[in-house]
Parts: sequence; C-alpha cells; structure tokens
Amino acid sequence: MSASTLAIALSGCDDDSISEFLNPGSSKAIATGDPAVPTFEAQPYGVDGKLSEQDLVVLLHLQFPQNYSSIKERLGFPAKRDEVSDYYQIEGTSRWVAIQYEGDRAVGYRFSE
Repeated sequence: MSASTLAIALSGCDDDSISEFLNPGSSKAIATGDPAVPTFEAQPYGVDGKLSEQDLVVLLHLQFPQNYSSIKERLGFPAKRDEVSDYYQIEGTSRWVAIQYEGDRAVGYRFSE
C-alpha cells in the first residue's frame, strides 16, 4: 500500500503528513522527552515488536479503550514496555508508537516525532 493509498484510507489526513510519517528518509531527530519513544527504564520484550502500514491503519481506526488481550491479538507483542506503555517500532523507520495503558486497558496511543 502506498502512502497515497494510506492517506485515502485515513480520512482527515493529508498526503504530505502521511508520506512524511511513513518515509524513513524524512525521520527527524527524536527529542529525549518524547513520550512515544521508549524510556531508558523500558524493558525489551524479546520480540520484534514492529508495526507495518497495515497495522498502523488498524491502530488509527481502533476505538479506545481496548483490553490488553485485544491489542496483543491484533498487533502482537511490543518491542519494549514500561509501567504505562507498550512500544512498537514503525517498520522501515526509526519512529515509535506507544500504546498507553491504565491497568489492563489500552486508553490511547502516541507517535514519536
């Protein structure tokens, strides 16, 4: 799926923002305070923990809150985790997605810069 096709699937997003988001060459330096980047305390989960374009489309269309098992069944296990977030690397980029939890309920997500 191309960035343009993905943009069409994501109503409200323009082609430029989706293209920049998915293009590894457009990745900017990540600020150390970025809440979507794994913290130093985040523990490696021992798996790949990457999300594909298709996974991102699914994530962007999820209604939150979701239970922990539903996220794991659809997206798999994260690359890293800490007390409040699971961190997945976006395939082909240096960017991350943090799924945020309150207890065993996923309440939202953030993308790294």
